Amino acid sequence: MTLPTSSTANEKSGHTGERAAATPSRSPSATLCRQERTYPVWLPTFIGRGIIRDIKARTPYYLSDWADSWNYRVIPAIVLIFFANVLPGIAFSLDLIETTQQYGVSEVLLSSFMAAFIFSIFGAQPLCIAGVTGPITVLNKTIFDIIERQPDPPNYLQFVGWVYLWGAILHWITAALNWCNFLKYVTLFSCDTFGFYVSWVYLEYGVQVVTRQFPSGNGPTPPTLSFDSQTSTLDGAFVGIILALLMTVTSFLFRTLSQSGYFHRHVRRFLADYGMPISLVASSAMAYWGRFNAANPTTLPTGHAFLPAGDRPWLVRFWELDGKWVGIAFPFGVALWVLFFFDHNVSSLMAQGSAFPLRKPPGFHYDFFLLGITTFIAGLLGIPAPNGLIPQAPIHTTSLLVMGHAKKLDIEEGSTKGGPRDAIPPCSSVQHEKSNDSTAIRQRNEADGDETTTTRTRSRMHPPPTDNLLEPDPTQARDGEGDERRHEVPIAVVEQRVSNLAQGSLCLVLLTGPFLHVLNLIPRGVLAGLFWYMGVDALEGNGITRKILYFFRDRALTSAEEPLRRVRKSRILLFVAVQLVGFGATMAITQTIAAIGFPIIIFLLVPVRMWLIPRLPFTEEELAILDGPTASPFTMESVGGTITTTTTFVARFPAVGASLALWTNMLGSVRLVYLLLLPLVAIGQNQYGDNEQTVLAPSERNAQPSQPSKSIAIVGAGSAGLAILKTLLDFPLDVRDGWEIVLYDQRRNVGGLWLPDPPGRPLPSPPELPESPVYPLLHTNTPHPTMTYPNFTYPPLTPLFPSHEYVQRYHYDFADHNGLLPYVRLFHKVAAASWVGNADGGQWEIEVHELNADDPREPPAKTFKKTFDHLVVANGHNHYPHIPKWNGTEGWLANTPAGTPKREILHSIYYRWPQKYTNRAVIIVGAGASGRDAALQVGKVARVAYQSLTPRNEPTPGANVIPKPRIAYFTNTSVVFEDGSVLDDVDSVILGTGYEFRVPFLSSPHSSVLEVDPDTSYNSTTAPTLVSNLRYIFPLHRHIFSLAAEIPPTALSFVGLPVLVANCPSDIAQSLLIAHAIANASVLPSRAQMLDELVAREAALRAEGFDPYKVGHRLVASSETDHDYQDALVEYLKDVGALPHDGRKFVEPWRRQSRAQSRLLGRAWERVVRLGREKDWLEGVETEEEWAELMARLARWQRSYEEEHGVPAEEFVSYE
Repeated sequence: MTLPTSSTANEKSGHTGERAAATPSRSPSATLCRQERTYPVWLPTFIGRGIIRDIKARTPYYLSDWADSWNYRVIPAIVLIFFANVLPGIAFSLDLIETTQQYGVSEVLLSSFMAAFIFSIFGAQPLCIAGVTGPITVLNKTIFDIIERQPDPPNYLQFVGWVYLWGAILHWITAALNWCNFLKYVTLFSCDTFGFYVSWVYLEYGVQVVTRQFPSGNGPTPPTLSFDSQTSTLDGAFVGIILALLMTVTSFLFRTLSQSGYFHRHVRRFLADYGMPISLVASSAMAYWGRFNAANPTTLPTGHAFLPAGDRPWLVRFWELDGKWVGIAFPFGVALWVLFFFDHNVSSLMAQGSAFPLRKPPGFHYDFFLLGITTFIAGLLGIPAPNGLIPQAPIHTTSLLVMGHAKKLDIEEGSTKGGPRDAIPPCSSVQHEKSNDSTAIRQRNEADGDETTTTRTRSRMHPPPTDNLLEPDPTQARDGEGDERRHEVPIAVVEQRVSNLAQGSLCLVLLTGPFLHVLNLIPRGVLAGLFWYMGVDALEGNGITRKILYFFRDRALTSAEEPLRRVRKSRILLFVAVQLVGFGATMAITQTIAAIGFPIIIFLLVPVRMWLIPRLPFTEEELAILDGPTASPFTMESVGGTITTTTTFVARFPAVGASLALWTNMLGSVRLVYLLLLPLVAIGQNQYGDNEQTVLAPSERNAQPSQPSKSIAIVGAGSAGLAILKTLLDFPLDVRDGWEIVLYDQRRNVGGLWLPDPPGRPLPSPPELPESPVYPLLHTNTPHPTMTYPNFTYPPLTPLFPSHEYVQRYHYDFADHNGLLPYVRLFHKVAAASWVGNADGGQWEIEVHELNADDPREPPAKTFKKTFDHLVVANGHNHYPHIPKWNGTEGWLANTPAGTPKREILHSIYYRWPQKYTNRAVIIVGAGASGRDAALQVGKVARVAYQSLTPRNEPTPGANVIPKPRIAYFTNTSVVFEDGSVLDDVDSVILGTGYEFRVPFLSSPHSSVLEVDPDTSYNSTTAPTLVSNLRYIFPLHRHIFSLAAEIPPTALSFVGLPVLVANCPSDIAQSLLIAHAIANASVLPSRAQMLDELVAREAALRAEGFDPYKVGHRLVASSETDHDYQDALVEYLKDVGALPHDGRKFVEPWRRQSRAQSRLLGRAWERVVRLGREKDWLEGVETEEEWAELMARLARWQRSYEEEHGVPAEEFVSYE
């Protein structure tokens, strides 16, 4: 277990003597130097790269996709999605069936089965449900209407076969050229608008199903294809309406009961899982009861078992179509491609939305390639082409959610009493609206108006795979049911392939004679009720609906943390107006013969959002609240990440401007809708008050003519960067109003070093550095409760020593929960930062490279410069490896004996799997964190493993290694150690020798702020500027503020430099001091006083036998321990009046005690894992107090065991 979150954070701490014996070398840059390319950025650089990456990323999970289906959640998912898929598909096709007479129920069922079979067996993301949708039936019917008007119409199915073939070819081209990366620009704006349209289509079709049961004015309607010919009667039509209402009302009744506090939780869970299918069966049965049966309501049409409509052959010989029609079919194929590109991919995005804690990667490119195959097969068989279903796809994922208990909001006693209200400001929360599937989990976080500071705990988590997932409890209860009720949140999704395959197989079963007869018994009125239920249910959760209903809420019942309260109401209406225009245009065109073009309108929603919306009078923060990514960065990695800026779309796709002319002309309509909605502003003002404070964007306030009062750039989105960003945003709005705060990070997600290498990308070879030092078996080496941000715990059932996946997700959830993501600019690398000014003032001129999301190693897609008042460096110190130099290494590497593995000397930053060293002779250099992990892991598989140590270090406990002294030099054949011993059989050397303190954008040749010199003769009082000797950056006040003579201390600060600390709480303590100093520079002493304090610290270190310039930022002095350092920072703020004196230390006693017992707790947890009792210990543990009590019990349990049996020799390392 390794990496810097704990006392063994930095490898160099355990191998300081190695530096004395070796000359350090400068590390190479992590960025490849390549020639500038001459082709446009948006062109694909490798055909099929997206497909290959998707296959590589998903293949390791294929077997688990089947094994994970052994879970009860799969059964209700099959039942629910079967009814939600097949019946609406048939109902959507009724108009197509009756109009064209070319399709029947058999074709619809076969299409659903084919899609389920292909995507569940071969697809990358089996959670996305594909089938026959309303839009494809509209498209097919429009094609029929157009060609039938021709004087010599072609064969319809042959023509459609060519349409599908052209569409399939475009699908394959799209996937091969990586055009699915366009999805990075799809936000909730587009998804909500399209979802709003689909919801109304469901409602409209429900009405059509009912009205078509009424007999026409010329007498009864002709019979349809079925086993039993039926004619519509007036009585049957009214019975159909009753059945439709019965189906709708009972479905909502079951859903309401499942969310109530009535009945046992298992009953509520049963109602949530099976309420809709029960309603459908019961409503259908009512049609055969008493006088309802006599009315003879119209039922579903069917056909003959496994036979297509009109007794035609299944194979459509489309190649026999006349040549002129082949060319005419091409534009129809383009329309089909546009429709499926948006419809299917958005369905997949929504099935993998941010509300779902998924752990397996997506595969948009590969799945779209498969969609081309299903489209081609559909044309070959003469069946409707299937594609992703909305809202069925997100409903499917929702039905597979595993629920767990949410965190309790425990009010801290006296947390704010007796002190100023804004001393420790409440945390802000910018929350994105999630999926517009209303059946997804709705987390209600209602505030009661109390101004006390609450102990916040996290409520969402993306856990790595575990064998003991919580069984789902019932859906959340309504608010107000008592304090004892614990709300539930999603903690996992049963990601598997069986539910999709099973529901598709049931469609095939329906094609048999007996089941077709059963299908024929279902009244059409019940289908209308199903349409209404699904339509209204989807509307309830849609973002457009939520924004409109916001204006009608009572202020007393509206959460104080409701994000929309931070947006001007006129801007909410303007945003909704644009969405409604898009919805209206789409709905209107589908009612005309021009319906063939409605996919274009849908597709244009994306450039409208990226090009038009930012030009309207919205601030950046308002857009961050009104809109957001559809899926999490984890999901969006498949398409190159999420675009968070509003200016990149046109820069990358300049040709799209012409296509926006249609929407530009619609601005008049926007203004009309906006004016119609303006009366709602008056309603809102009456409810919420005219003097309600409007929150303006703290970053890039493009709607404000004045310049920001302060501008702050943060570099790095790891633990430190998120801590300072959160702390700055915690200031009340009246304090930070006008501040511009931006966080830049060059990687694809937040999490810093805990974010592993991009999936599917091979590990680079030296001198190129990998993005992350994380290796697959990495776990923390301290209990996670001791290293959390204050009042934000890991989720229930998290292992006490979690793997790196948990830690990275923890940081992402911290950022998401606290509304930090809108301020983060991913794929933005700060290349240079220069101070333009003097000790009295000035500004930072920062050069930023916007990296290519597909491959950040390529030349930047865009470069720009920006000025800031304050620069906070939070880029970590575990990226540039310290590589000692020994004489003779080149000769040793070049003389690999025949028949043995190629010799190598690699730093642990390149270490990934111990299996690489099977049957090799290996030397592990160092006893730091990575050195210990490598010794424990490699020692189990190597032929022989040695650990090279300094005199004061000991071999790793429990590791199968032979201790050796420090390496002296190499010969062509041997490794020679300082004691004169020689090893001749060594194959590999792993360097666990730590990392160097480098900040490239502050150093030469990019800047002159930081001088890097490992042999510098400067000290803290003589350095003319900041200096790094690769171990220590000086002079800094308390490891934070620059004391360089020409830069004001508050202008440049560092977060996260201290080593041997618990990062998150230490980062918060540092951030509190930085934030208050930025807000009020007088908080800090004078530069002379701070320099005197630094000199005194260095003298105290020397008095204890430490060289401060070798110890660096390691907190090793007895007067400067980890916890004392944090307490001192916060106590200083209390002494100067920036924080109230509350009589409490910043570091809680339980955190101190548990950190001191890390080794004991590690041995205890290893024993718990061996006994298989993890769930017994972890179940019900949620709050900080509960985690503290668990660690205390665990320590007592292990101490008692060791008193009786002795201390185990083997040290914990992995829980795989």
